[in-house]
Amino acid sequence: MIFYKKFKFSGVIFMAIKYKWLEERLKILIKKSVDSGIIRLPTEADLCDRYKVSRQTVRQALSLLEKEGLIEKRQGSGSYITGLSSLSEQNIIELILPTDSEYIYPKMLYELRSRLLTDGFSLHANITHDEFYHERIVLQKLLSNPPRVLLVIPVHTSIPNPNIELYHTLQKRSCHIIFLKEAYTQLSDCICIGCDYEGAAADIVRYLIAEGHHSIGAILNPLSQNGIDKYNGFIRSMISANAMPPDTMVKWLTATDEDFIKKAVQTLSETCTAVICDNDQIAYEVMNQKPTFKVFSFDNSYLRLLKEDAFLSVDIDKKLFINIIASTVKNVLRGQKCSSIMLPFCFDIL
Repeated sequence: MIFYKKFKFSGVIFMAIKYKWLEERLKILIKKSVDSGIIRLPTEADLCDRYKVSRQTVRQALSLLEKEGLIEKRQGSGSYITGLSSLSEQNIIELILPTDSEYIYPKMLYELRSRLLTDGFSLHANITHDEFYHERIVLQKLLSNPPRVLLVIPVHTSIPNPNIELYHTLQKRSCHIIFLKEAYTQLSDCICIGCDYEGAAADIVRYLIAEGHHSIGAILNPLSQNGIDKYNGFIRSMISANAMPPDTMVKWLTATDEDFIKKAVQTLSETCTAVICDNDQIAYEVMNQKPTFKVFSFDNSYLRLLKEDAFLSVDIDKKLFINIIASTVKNVLRGQKCSSIMLPFCFDIL
C-alpha cells in the first residue's frame, strides 16, 4: 500500500494502477507457464486469491492481455496462452525453402502464411536455391537475431550437411527448429512433419503392376533422403512381385536439364512401359520425350494439369499439412511437447 502513502489519490486511480501492475505480474506468470508446458491460466478466483486483488481488477488485467493477443478466453473454460509475444518482431516465423517463385512453393508459401496469420503470426521466407552455400548465408543472418521458430525445407538430406553447427547454435539460443517433409539426420532431435515417401512408392509400384506393367523404371534424386526412400519402396515392391529390375532401369538424377532427361528416357524406353519420377518437374519432361509412357510422380502440382492429366501424381493432404505446421508452431511456443509425424500420401485412384 505504498502508493497510498505517497499519493493521496482516489480508489479509482489506485485500481487503474493495480490492474496494470497485475498485467505485468501475469506476463511473468505466462512465461513461467510456457517454460513448464502449462497453457491455461489459473481461474479468476485463483488469481484474486494469489495476488490479493478484486475480481474486477483481474478481469481488467486479463482484458489487456487478450487485446495484446497473449491469451484467448474460452467461454466456460478459462484463459489460455496463445504463444504470441507482446513484441511484434517475436511473432515472425522464419521459413527456409529452396525458392518462393517456382514449382509448388509459391502456393505453399501463400497458404502457410495465410494460416499462420489467423493465429497472429507472420511468415518470412529465406531462399537457399537448394544449395548449402546459400543455406549457410541464411543461417548466419538468422543468428544475429534468432527467431523463436524456424521452419526448414532442407537442401540435400542424403549427404552430410556442413551447416549443422549453425543449427545447433540456433537451438542453444532457444530457437525451435521444425523440419518440413524431411529432415537432416544430424538433427534427429528436431521435430519433423514428414511424408511417407517409401510407403507411397511401394503403393505406386503395386498399382502399376496391377495395371499390367512389370517393366517399371525410376528417375530419382540421390541427393535427397526422400529419393532414397522412394527407391527403397520401389525396389521392395518390385522384389515382392518377382520383378526385380536391372540397375539400368533406375536413373539417378545428376542434372535436371532436358538433355539428361532425354538420355534417361531413351535408355528406359528400350525396356520399360512405366516410369516413376521423383517429382512432377521430371514427369513433365519425361512426357515431353515419351508421351506413351505410363508415368507416376510425386507432388500433384499444376504441371500435371498442363499435361491434361497425361501422368499420375500423388501428394499428401496439403490442407492437413498446413494445419499441422500451424498447430505445431503454436504448441511449441506455448511450451507443449510436440513429436514428429509422418503423413501418408493420398491415393484417390488406388
